[in-house]
Amino acid sequence: TSEVEIFIPTQGLIDLDLEISRLKKNLEKIDEELNKLNQNLNNQQFVSRAPEAVVNEVKEKANQFLEQKSSIEASLKRLGN
Repeated sequence: TSEVEIFIPTQGLIDLDLEISRLKKNLEKIDEELNKLNQNLNNQQFVSRAPEAVVNEVKEKANQFLEQKSSIEASLKRLGN
């Protein structure tokens, strides 16, 4: 899949403080989920006993959260935070 980003001038259309707060809250949730997933992936008992498909699914979820985190961090940077 390919991604397309569209930039729309939003000056005066959104409350920047509210948007920054929302993004930070999302970032916190993503960090919590990443911590949970990484705990599983760092647990040798989980990795050795879980079916390979389950381990791969956890890895894929972690990668998706990392992509989301990167996107949110870039958005925060663009917003000057």
